[in-house]
Amino acid sequence: MFITKRQLSKLIKEALSYKPDGASASSTSDIDSKKASAKINIKDTDKVVLAGDSQMGRNNGFGSVLQSIFPNAKITMISGGHAGSVSGDSQFNTNLKDAKLVVLTLGGHPGNKSGNVKGLINKIKKGAPDAQIVWIGAPPAAEPASSNSMVSKDEGSPIYWKKKKEKRGKRNKLIAQIVNTIKNATFIDPYDYMKNYKSSPDGVHVPLGEAGWLKSLF
Repeated sequence: MFITKRQLSKLIKEALSYKPDGASASSTSDIDSKKASAKINIKDTDKVVLAGDSQMGRNNGFGSVLQSIFPNAKITMISGGHAGSVSGDSQFNTNLKDAKLVVLTLGGHPGNKSGNVKGLINKIKKGAPDAQIVWIGAPPAAEPASSNSMVSKDEGSPIYWKKKKEKRGKRNKLIAQIVNTIKNATFIDPYDYMKNYKSSPDGVHVPLGEAGWLKSLF
Protein backbone atom coordinates (compact mmCIF):
# COMPACT_ATOMS: atom_id res chain seq x y z
CA MET A 1 0.00 0.00 0.00
CA PHE A 2 1.52 3.31 -1.05
CA ILE A 3 0.85 5.77 1.72
CA THR A 4 1.53 9.48 1.74
CA LYS A 5 3.02 11.48 4.59
CA ARG A 6 -0.34 13.19 5.10
CA GLN A 7 -2.17 9.86 5.39
CA LEU A 8 0.36 8.41 7.83
CA SER A 9 0.42 11.64 9.83
CA LYS A 10 -3.34 11.45 10.20
CA LEU A 11 -3.11 7.90 11.52
CA ILE A 12 -0.46 8.85 14.04
CA LYS A 13 -2.37 11.92 15.21
CA GLU A 14 -5.39 9.72 15.79
CA ALA A 15 -3.20 7.47 17.91
CA LEU A 16 -2.11 10.44 19.99
CA SER A 17 -5.55 11.81 20.71
CA TYR A 18 -6.17 10.80 24.27
CA LYS A 19 -8.64 11.63 27.03
CA PRO A 20 -7.55 12.78 30.48
CA ASP A 21 -8.30 10.29 33.28
CA GLY A 22 -11.99 10.23 34.00
CA ALA A 23 -13.06 11.71 30.68
CA SER A 24 -16.05 10.12 29.01
CA ALA A 25 -15.50 7.96 25.94
CA SER A 26 -15.83 9.62 22.55
CA SER A 27 -14.54 9.13 19.05
CA THR A 28 -11.46 10.96 17.85
CA SER A 29 -13.63 13.07 15.56
CA ASP A 30 -15.62 14.28 18.61
CA ILE A 31 -12.64 15.59 20.55
CA ASP A 32 -13.30 19.25 21.28
CA SER A 33 -10.71 21.99 21.06
CA LYS A 34 -9.89 21.77 24.76
CA LYS A 35 -9.08 18.09 24.57
CA ALA A 36 -7.24 18.59 21.32
CA SER A 37 -4.95 21.06 23.04
CA ALA A 38 -3.98 18.28 25.45
CA LYS A 39 -2.54 16.12 22.67
CA ILE A 40 0.96 14.91 23.25
CA ASN A 41 3.84 14.83 20.82
CA ILE A 42 4.33 11.14 20.15
CA LYS A 43 7.92 11.69 19.07
CA ASP A 44 8.88 12.84 22.56
CA THR A 45 7.17 10.13 24.60
CA ASP A 46 7.63 6.52 25.60
CA LYS A 47 4.22 5.61 24.24
CA VAL A 48 5.79 4.36 21.01
CA VAL A 49 6.90 0.77 20.62
CA LEU A 50 9.40 -0.15 17.90
CA ALA A 51 9.80 -3.84 17.21
CA GLY A 52 11.17 -6.00 14.47
CA ASP A 53 13.96 -8.06 13.04
CA SER A 54 17.54 -6.91 12.47
CA GLN A 55 16.30 -4.13 10.16
CA MET A 56 15.27 -2.38 13.40
CA GLY A 57 18.90 -2.25 14.56
CA ARG A 58 20.43 1.18 15.07
CA ASN A 59 23.20 0.39 12.58
CA ASN A 60 20.74 -0.36 9.78
CA GLY A 61 18.82 2.13 7.68
CA PHE A 62 15.29 1.50 8.98
CA GLY A 63 16.24 1.23 12.64
CA SER A 64 18.49 4.28 12.51
CA VAL A 65 15.74 6.45 11.05
CA LEU A 66 12.96 5.19 13.31
CA GLN A 67 15.03 5.49 16.47
CA SER A 68 16.01 9.04 15.53
CA ILE A 69 12.36 9.96 14.99
CA PHE A 70 11.22 8.31 18.22
CA PRO A 71 14.20 8.67 20.59
CA ASN A 72 12.25 7.58 23.68
CA ALA A 73 10.54 4.59 22.10
CA LYS A 74 10.59 1.18 23.73
CA ILE A 75 12.53 -1.11 21.41
CA THR A 76 12.50 -4.83 20.73
CA MET A 77 14.95 -6.01 18.09
CA ILE A 78 15.30 -9.72 17.36
CA SER A 79 17.99 -10.64 14.85
CA GLY A 80 16.50 -13.12 12.42
CA GLY A 81 13.13 -12.45 13.96
CA HIS A 82 9.66 -12.82 12.50
CA ALA A 83 6.10 -12.14 13.61
CA GLY A 84 6.00 -15.27 15.74
CA SER A 85 9.22 -14.60 17.62
CA VAL A 86 8.29 -10.98 18.30
CA SER A 87 4.84 -12.00 19.53
CA GLY A 88 6.41 -14.44 21.98
CA ASP A 89 9.02 -12.02 23.31
CA SER A 90 8.39 -11.13 26.96
CA GLN A 91 10.00 -7.68 26.71
CA PHE A 92 7.85 -6.79 23.71
CA ASN A 93 4.73 -7.78 25.59
CA THR A 94 5.79 -5.63 28.55
CA ASN A 95 6.51 -2.71 26.23
CA LEU A 96 2.98 -2.81 24.82
CA LYS A 97 1.44 -1.48 28.03
CA ASP A 98 -0.03 1.99 27.39
CA ALA A 99 1.39 2.09 23.85
CA LYS A 100 -0.26 4.54 21.46
CA LEU A 101 1.76 3.64 18.39
CA VAL A 102 3.42 0.34 17.45
CA VAL A 103 5.83 0.39 14.51
CA LEU A 104 7.04 -2.95 13.16
CA THR A 105 9.78 -3.83 10.68
CA LEU A 106 9.05 -7.42 9.70
CA GLY A 107 8.80 -9.40 6.49
CA GLY A 108 12.18 -10.72 5.46
CA HIS A 109 12.05 -13.99 7.36
CA PRO A 110 10.10 -16.92 5.84
CA GLY A 111 8.54 -17.39 9.28
CA ASN A 112 6.28 -14.40 8.60
CA LYS A 113 3.41 -16.66 7.64
CA SER A 114 -0.24 -15.67 7.84
CA GLY A 115 -0.81 -17.41 11.18
CA ASN A 116 2.12 -15.63 12.82
CA VAL A 117 1.12 -12.29 11.33
CA LYS A 118 -2.43 -12.61 12.65
CA GLY A 119 -1.12 -13.81 16.00
CA LEU A 120 1.12 -10.76 16.39
CA ILE A 121 -1.68 -8.37 15.51
CA ASN A 122 -3.96 -10.07 18.02
CA LYS A 123 -1.24 -9.80 20.67
CA ILE A 124 -0.90 -6.07 20.03
CA LYS A 125 -4.65 -5.56 20.06
CA LYS A 126 -4.85 -7.34 23.41
CA GLY A 127 -1.90 -5.54 25.00
CA ALA A 128 -2.54 -2.09 23.51
CA PRO A 129 -6.12 -2.04 22.21
CA ASP A 130 -6.09 1.66 21.31
CA ALA A 131 -2.71 1.72 19.56
CA GLN A 132 -2.19 2.44 15.90
CA ILE A 133 -0.10 -0.19 14.13
CA VAL A 134 2.28 0.72 11.33
CA TRP A 135 3.83 -2.40 9.80
CA ILE A 136 6.83 -1.80 7.54
CA GLY A 137 7.57 -4.81 5.36
CA ALA A 138 10.86 -6.18 4.13
CA PRO A 139 13.05 -4.00 1.93
CA PRO A 140 13.95 -5.43 -1.49
CA ALA A 141 16.94 -7.73 -1.57
CA ALA A 142 19.76 -6.13 -3.56
CA GLU A 143 22.96 -7.28 -5.17
CA PRO A 144 25.49 -7.87 -2.38
CA ALA A 145 29.13 -6.86 -2.45
CA SER A 146 29.89 -10.57 -2.28
CA SER A 147 27.93 -13.79 -1.89
CA ASN A 148 27.09 -14.74 1.70
CA SER A 149 24.82 -17.01 3.72
CA MET A 150 21.78 -14.82 3.01
CA VAL A 151 22.07 -13.92 -0.68
CA SER A 152 24.25 -14.89 -3.59
CA LYS A 153 25.52 -13.26 -6.75
CA ASP A 154 25.29 -16.64 -8.49
CA GLU A 155 22.25 -16.88 -10.77
CA GLY A 156 22.10 -20.63 -10.23
CA SER A 157 21.92 -20.38 -6.45
CA PRO A 158 18.60 -20.84 -4.62
CA ILE A 159 19.45 -17.66 -2.73
CA TYR A 160 20.35 -15.64 -5.81
CA TRP A 161 19.55 -12.06 -4.86
CA LYS A 162 16.96 -11.54 -7.57
CA LYS A 163 15.10 -14.67 -6.44
CA LYS A 164 15.27 -13.45 -2.86
CA LYS A 165 13.95 -10.06 -3.95
CA GLU A 166 10.95 -11.68 -5.62
CA LYS A 167 10.15 -13.85 -2.60
CA ARG A 168 10.36 -10.96 -0.19
CA GLY A 169 8.07 -8.89 -2.39
CA LYS A 170 5.47 -11.67 -2.43
CA ARG A 171 5.70 -12.02 1.34
CA ASN A 172 5.07 -8.31 1.74
CA LYS A 173 1.90 -8.63 -0.30
CA LEU A 174 0.71 -11.52 1.86
CA ILE A 175 1.29 -9.51 5.04
CA ALA A 176 -0.36 -6.43 3.52
CA GLN A 177 -3.51 -8.39 2.70
CA ILE A 178 -3.86 -9.21 6.39
CA VAL A 179 -2.74 -5.94 7.97
CA ASN A 180 -4.80 -3.66 5.77
CA THR A 181 -8.03 -5.39 6.83
CA ILE A 182 -7.39 -4.55 10.48
CA LYS A 183 -8.80 -1.41 12.06
CA ASN A 184 -6.10 1.10 13.01
CA ALA A 185 -3.42 -0.81 11.15
CA THR A 186 -1.46 0.20 8.06
CA PHE A 187 1.09 -1.67 5.99
CA ILE A 188 3.93 0.17 4.29
CA ASP A 189 5.64 -1.72 1.48
CA PRO A 190 9.25 -0.56 1.03
CA TYR A 191 9.10 -1.85 -2.56
CA ASP A 192 6.86 1.12 -3.34
CA TYR A 193 9.53 3.57 -2.18
CA MET A 194 12.79 1.84 -3.08
CA LYS A 195 12.43 1.32 -6.81
CA ASN A 196 15.92 2.72 -7.47
CA TYR A 197 17.54 0.81 -4.64
CA LYS A 198 20.37 -1.19 -6.18
CA SER A 199 22.98 -2.30 -3.69
CA SER A 200 23.56 -3.33 -0.11
CA PRO A 201 26.79 -4.60 1.47
CA ASP A 202 25.14 -7.92 2.38
CA GLY A 203 22.19 -7.76 -0.02
CA VAL A 204 19.59 -7.82 2.75
CA HIS A 205 20.04 -4.98 5.23
CA VAL A 206 19.36 -1.39 4.24
CA PRO A 207 22.53 0.68 4.68
CA LEU A 208 22.58 3.86 6.69
CA GLY A 209 21.45 6.76 4.54
CA GLU A 210 19.18 4.65 2.32
CA ALA A 211 15.97 5.07 4.31
CA GLY A 212 15.39 8.81 3.98
CA TRP A 213 12.05 8.11 2.32
CA LEU A 214 10.89 6.57 5.59
CA LYS A 215 11.80 9.67 7.55
CA SER A 216 9.83 11.76 5.08
CA LEU A 217 6.68 9.78 5.91
CA PHE A 218 6.86 10.46 9.61
